[in-house]
Amino acid sequence: MSIHIAGHPPDERIFASWDRVSPRYFETIGTRLLRGRVISDEDTPTSRQVAVINETFARKLFAKEDPIGKHFGMGDAKNCGDYEIVGIVQDAKYQDAREPAYATFFLPFLQQSKDPKLSWLVYSQYVGDIELEVGGKPENLEAEVRHTLADIDPNLTVLRMMSLNEQL
Repeated sequence: MSIHIAGHPPDERIFASWDRVSPRYFETIGTRLLRGRVISDEDTPTSRQVAVINETFARKLFAKEDPIGKHFGMGDAKNCGDYEIVGIVQDAKYQDAREPAYATFFLPFLQQSKDPKLSWLVYSQYVGDIELEVGGKPENLEAEVRHTLADIDPNLTVLRMMSLNEQL
C-alpha cells in the first residue's frame, strides 16, 4: 500500500504492507511489543485512529526520529494525518520465511471507518483469518470452533484450521 508520512515530502514514494488486527492479536501469535502499546479494546470507531508498526517500518521510515506519536495515511498525501503511531512490535514474517520482514503496519479491526472518502478500503472489513489462543490440544477443538462460528453467522465458511506449528 502506498503511504504518506506527515512531515515528509508529499511526493516521497513509500510502500508498506498492512493488516487489520483485533486486541490481543500480538500476544496470541507471540509478537513482542518493543515500545509504546499494542491495539486494545479501547481502539473503537469513536476513538482516535491509531496504528502499530513493526521494527522494519520504524527503521526504514523513521531512521533518525522517534515514530511514536507520528502520523501517516494511506493512498493520497492529503491523508498523511489519518493514523497516529502508538506502538512498535518486533518483526514477524507473514509472507515468506526466507525473505527479510516487510515494513508493516497494523490497524485496529474494531476501528473500521464509516467515512465515505475511504470506501476504497471496504475490502479490509472482511476477516481472512482468525487466530485463537487455546489451552490443551487445538486439534480437539475444530468441531466446537465450527459450531461456534455457525452460531454467530451460519453463512461463515471455515475453509481450514491449522495450528501455528503446522503453518510454520
